Amino acid sequence: MVQYSNIMHTEFSLNTYQNKAQILEHIDKLGYIMGKTLTGEGLNFILKEHFVQSAGSRASEKVPQIAVVITDGMADDDVGPHAMDLKNQGIIVYAIGVKDAVELELRQIASEPQDQHVYSVSDFTALQSITQKIVQKLCFEVEEVISHTTQVVISHTITQVSTDCQHATVADIVFLVDCSGSIGHDSFNQMKQFLKSFVSGLPVAKHQVRIGLAQFDHQTYQEFLLKDHDNVKDVLDRIDQLQYHKGATYLGSALTFLQENYFTPEGGSRDSVPKIAIVITDGASMDAVAEPALKLRSHGVVIFAVGVGYYDAAQLRTVASSPSEQFLISIHDYQELQKVMDNMRKTVCTSVEIQAQVLAPKYAEVFFLVDSSAQSHIQAIREMLIRLANQLNVNKEGNRMGLAQYGSTVSVEFQLDQYTSESEVVDHIKRFTLTGSQMRKTGGAISYASHNFFSLEDGTRGYKQYLVLIISGKSDDNVMEASNVIKDQGVTVLTVGLDQADRVELEIIATQSYVFIGQCTQQIIQGIATADNTIDIKDTVKEKIQGISQMIVHVLCTTVVTAEPKNPTIVMPGKEPKNPTIVVTTKKPKNPTNVVIVAKTPPAPPQTSHCSEGSAGHLSEGGHNNNGQYIQHTKQDIKILFDSEKIPKVSHDCIQTDKADIYFLIDHSTSIRYKDFRHIKKFVLELIWMFRIGPHKVRVGLVKFSNSPKLEFRLSQYTDRESLEDAVIAVHQTGGNTYIGHALNFMSPLFKETMEDRGHAVPKYLIVITDANSHDNVEVPAKRLRQQGITIYAIGLKGANERELDYISGDPKRKYLINNFNAFIPMKDDIVKDICSQSACKNMLADVIFLVDGSGSIDSDEFYKIKRFINVLIQRSIQVHPDAVRVGLLQYSGTLRVEYTLCAPQTLRGFLQTVNFMRQLSGTTLTGGALSLTSQFFDTSKGGRPGVPKILIVLTDGEARDDVVRPAQALRRKNIIIYSVGVERANVTQLREISGRPSRLFMETNFDALQNLESDILPKICQPDKPDTTYKPDKPDTTHMPDTTDKTVINCSTTQVADMIFLVDGSSSIYPDQYKSMERFMMSVVDSMNVGEDHVRFGAIVYSTAAESKFTLNQFKTAEEVRNAIANLNQPGGITSTGAALRYALDYFGQSYGGRREKKVPQILFVITDGAATDPELLPVSSLEVLSEGIMIYGIGVAGAMMTELQVMTGGKNKRVFYVDNFDALETLQKKISKELCEDDKQNVSLRP
Repeated sequence: MVQYSNIMHTEFSLNTYQNKAQILEHIDKLGYIMGKTLTGEGLNFILKEHFVQSAGSRASEKVPQIAVVITDGMADDDVGPHAMDLKNQGIIVYAIGVKDAVELELRQIASEPQDQHVYSVSDFTALQSITQKIVQKLCFEVEEVISHTTQVVISHTITQVSTDCQHATVADIVFLVDCSGSIGHDSFNQMKQFLKSFVSGLPVAKHQVRIGLAQFDHQTYQEFLLKDHDNVKDVLDRIDQLQYHKGATYLGSALTFLQENYFTPEGGSRDSVPKIAIVITDGASMDAVAEPALKLRSHGVVIFAVGVGYYDAAQLRTVASSPSEQFLISIHDYQELQKVMDNMRKTVCTSVEIQAQVLAPKYAEVFFLVDSSAQSHIQAIREMLIRLANQLNVNKEGNRMGLAQYGSTVSVEFQLDQYTSESEVVDHIKRFTLTGSQMRKTGGAISYASHNFFSLEDGTRGYKQYLVLIISGKSDDNVMEASNVIKDQGVTVLTVGLDQADRVELEIIATQSYVFIGQCTQQIIQGIATADNTIDIKDTVKEKIQGISQMIVHVLCTTVVTAEPKNPTIVMPGKEPKNPTIVVTTKKPKNPTNVVIVAKTPPAPPQTSHCSEGSAGHLSEGGHNNNGQYIQHTKQDIKILFDSEKIPKVSHDCIQTDKADIYFLIDHSTSIRYKDFRHIKKFVLELIWMFRIGPHKVRVGLVKFSNSPKLEFRLSQYTDRESLEDAVIAVHQTGGNTYIGHALNFMSPLFKETMEDRGHAVPKYLIVITDANSHDNVEVPAKRLRQQGITIYAIGLKGANERELDYISGDPKRKYLINNFNAFIPMKDDIVKDICSQSACKNMLADVIFLVDGSGSIDSDEFYKIKRFINVLIQRSIQVHPDAVRVGLLQYSGTLRVEYTLCAPQTLRGFLQTVNFMRQLSGTTLTGGALSLTSQFFDTSKGGRPGVPKILIVLTDGEARDDVVRPAQALRRKNIIIYSVGVERANVTQLREISGRPSRLFMETNFDALQNLESDILPKICQPDKPDTTYKPDKPDTTHMPDTTDKTVINCSTTQVADMIFLVDGSSSIYPDQYKSMERFMMSVVDSMNVGEDHVRFGAIVYSTAAESKFTLNQFKTAEEVRNAIANLNQPGGITSTGAALRYALDYFGQSYGGRREKKVPQILFVITDGAATDPELLPVSSLEVLSEGIMIYGIGVAGAMMTELQVMTGGKNKRVFYVDNFDALETLQKKISKELCEDDKQNVSLRP
C-alpha cells in the first residue's frame, strides 16, 4: 500500500506482512498526509518501488500483478505515460474515482476493457457499496490470469477474450458435435479448429464460463464435462485430442444424453447460470429429435444449431431455440465454419447476457403510506400489512417493506432497510397506531416519499419500487404534480380508497389502473376467492382490505418477483411470438440491438406464503435507531467524511478579505434528515476553509435552531481553523419545529457584541440554512438585522419557503433555493465571491474609465441595464474620491461623447447622476476609433495621475466595424489595463484582442445576466494584475513586449477557402447556459475565419434524437450573418444520436447545399458533444462514410464526452481531437483549433482553385 499526494509514502510492501490480520491492523492506523494530487508520480512510484522483486513482487513466477488506484480529483500531473508504463509491464490496473475524480483520467489509468476496471462513486461513504463487486472482479481476474499464464501474451495483455463477450462472463456452454461417417477427416479437423477459435474468445474459468463437449454418431461420447476443466488451455488441449469415430447419425439420443449427463449438478452445471448447447451436424438424424430438444429447452437450455451441407433443415428447426432464423445457422461446408465464427460467438454471448438478466434475482421495494385519519380501520389495515409481509416474505436480503403515516406532515415508522427479518416487520406492524390529523396533505406526502423513501441512503437497492397509499378522504392539497414526479422516477403507485376517498383523485395518483375502491374492490375479492377458498366474502372494510392485500401481492409478484420461466424465448425485432403476456426484462443488452425476453406462459399468482427467495446485496445509511430517535454522531465518524477529502484552498478572491465576522444559523429541526444535517455541516466546513481564520482576520460563530436557538460557539471562541473545524463537527442534531424568526432575534445581541469588540468597520455576515416554513414571522427580525449593517444569505433546502427566504436575505441575489446537496458546491463559490468582492476594493487607488457602446444595436431597455450594471459596480465597494478611485465615463457609436472625465468633481453622487442621465447615441459600432480617442483621457491634463494604475472597462454588445487590434495595443503600451465586457452578439475574438488576456474578458448571454458579473469582475478590477508592458517613448515600437492577443486571423493567411459545418449536440444533458457557451465557441471560430462566398463558408446542424440543418453553406455570405444565425440556434433536447447525425451531415457538404468538393475546396465538420453516443454501433460506419469523402472531422468533447468516440470520429487523427472539462473552457480552444486548421489547410493549398 502506498499513500500519495505531492510526496509518496510507502505504508507497506508486498513482502512486509504475511497474514490478513497484520494488514488490517496497519490500515486501521493509517494517517492522512494531505498535499497535491500527483497521480502520475504515484503510478511511477509503485512501478519502480513496489512491483519489483526486492519489494516482494513475484512477476517472474507468473503471479498476477494488480494495482488499485483510488483518487478523488484531477491529477496535478500527467497520468497517461506512467499508466501506460504500468500496463506495458503486464500489471492490471483498477481505477476507483470518488466525488470529483475525472472520468477521462480514470479511463487513462485503468486496464482494458475500461468498463470492467473503472469504478466511480459520489463520495467516500459510498465506497463500501462497490467493495463486493470489485472483490468478485479481482478474484475472476486472478483466476483468469493464472489459467492463461502458459498462453502467448499479446501486446502485454493477459486475456484474449473477444470484445463481444466481455459482458458474457458466466455461462455453462456445451458443444455437441457430429462425428458420423458423412463428415470426413478433413472436415472433422476444420471443425476442431473452429471449436478452438470459438473457445479462445471466451473467459473460461471455474467461476466464469465453463465448457463441456460431447460427440455423437450412433452413440454419444462424453469427451469432457462442464466440471472437468477450469482454464482455456486444458479445454484447447482436449479439443486437439478429439478422435473421429464415424458411424450413423442419432442426434435425438445425443440431446437426451446432454440433458442427463451435462446439464446437471453432477456434470458441473450451475443453478441460475445461463445454459447454452451448440449442436453441429451435417445430415439427417436417424431418430426423433423434436421431443428430446423440447425437454432440453424446457430445462432452460438455449440451443444453437449449425447445419452443414445437405442437413435436414425442417428437422433442425425443431431442435434450435425460437426463432429458428436466429438460432439456426446454415453453411455450405465445414470450411465456412471459420467465416461465421465471429458472428456466431457474438450471438451466443448476446444470448448469455440476456439469460443472465432473466436469471438475476428480482425483488420489490414496497413502501406503504397510510392516511393517519383512518383510525377506525387500524385493525384491518394492520392485518392487511401483516398478510402482505408474510406473502412477500419480507427480509433484508429479499423483498423489502417500509411504512409511514401522514396527515399534515409525514411520520416514518420504519425504512426499507431498518429490519432484517419478517418477524421484526410484523412485530412493528402489530404495534402500529394512527395518530389522527385535521389535515390530509396527500400531495405533500407523495412529494416527501419521492425524496425520502427510495434512495440508496433509505435502503433501496435498485429493484422495482412501489408506493402503496391507503387513503380515507380527499386531499387538502394538490396531488397531480407530486404524483407525476414520483411516477416519472419509475416508482409504481397503487392507491387503496377507504370511506370518503375520491375515485378521481385515486386515479390521478395511481399508476395505470392500480386503484382499489368500492365495487372494484369487491370484484377483486371475488376473483381472489376463486383461487383461495380461505377468504370469506363479506361486505366490510376489513374483508375488502384483505382482498386488496391479495391483489397487491398479485400485482407485485406478476410484475417483479415472479418465478422465472424455465424456457425463455429470445425475441428479435419484428419476430415477437403470438400473444406474449409478460415482459420479464426490458433492459437493453450491451451488445445486441433491441432484444427482449418474453415468458411464454406467465406463472399464476403465488398461493404460498413466499413470493420470492434468494439473496441480494444491501446498501444503507440510517439516521434513526429502531425507536425513531436521532442517532448522535461523533467527531470520529464525521472525520471519515471530511479528512479523506481534499481540503479546499483559501479562495484567491479572498486574499484581501483580512477582516470579517461570519455567523452560521443552521436549522436542526426534525424535518432535516440525519444525512442531510451532515451535508450542512460539510458545507459549513468547506466555506470556512475558503477564508483566512484568525482573531484579527476572519472569525466564525455558529448557532443552531429548531423550537429555540442554541449558541454553539461565539465568534471569539475559536481562533484557528483546526479548533473551528472540531467545533463544527461536534454540533449535534436534536430535532424539533422550525422557528426562524425567534432565531433571527437571537442573533441581534450576538452581532452587537462584535461591534463592541471590533467596531463597525468590520463587515458582518449571517448565513441562514433551513429546509421548512417557519412557524413564526421572519420579515421583521431579518429587517432589523440588516439595519444593523449585517449582510444576510438565506439558503433554502428542498421544502423551504421561497418568500420567507426573500424576506430573510432582503436581496434576491443572496437567496439560494436548492433541491439537492450537489448544488452546495457552486453556491459556496458564489457566497465567497460576494463576501470577498465587498472587501477587495476598500484600499483601491486607480483611475477608472468606462467606455460604453451606445450604438443602435442596443435597445433602450438594454442600455438602461448597462447603466444599472455600472451603478451597482461602483456602489458595491469602490470609493470614489479624488485621492482614492477617480472615475470617468465615455460613450461611443460612430462618434465619441465625453460624459464624465477624471478631472470632474470626484463624488459618488455626481458620477452616478451622470450615468443615470446619460442618453444613448445610436449609430454604428466603431470600437477601434473609440479606443484610439480614449487614450488621451488618461493623460494628466484630463485628470489622470502619474504612477496610479489606469483601468479601462469596455462594454459592448456587437462586432466592431473597424480594426480594434492596433488601438488596443497602443492603450496597453501606456500601461492601461483593459477589461472587455461583451453581451449577446459581441465578437469574442475582438474582445480578446481588446483586453489582451483571456482573464480580462467577460462575456454574458444577455443584458439581464450582467448583474451576475459583479462578483467576478470586482476582485479583478480592485486587485489588477500587472500591465502587459511598460511604455518607453524613447525607444522604437519594435522593442515593446509582443502583444498577447490571438493573431490567428493574421498568421493563418492560408485559411481563406473552406466549407465548414458545425454539428452541434442539442441533447437534454446540456443546460441552456452551457448551450450558449457552445454558441459563443462557434462564433469565436467564425470570427477567426475570412468568411465570404468565395472564401470560408459555414453551415450548422443541431442534433439530439434526430438531426436538423439550421443553415447551409450557401445561405450566408458574411460573418455577421453567420453569427446572428448561430445566436438563434434552438436546443431541441433528447438523446445523443451522434452516429445518425454524422450520416445526416454528409449530404450537406454536397453541391446543392453550397458544398465545393468538386472544386477541391477543403471540407471540415466540427462535431461538438458533451456525452457518449446513444448509437455507438453507428459511429464507426458513419464516421468512415464522412471521412471517405475527404471531409476532415474535428471532434470537440466537453465534460462527459467519450475520448474514444472522438478518436473514432476523427479517424484516429488525435491532433483533431479536442477536449475540455467544462463548457466555459470551450472558448479557450479556438486558438488551438485555428492553429490545427492552419496546418491542415497548408496541406491543401495546392488543391485550391
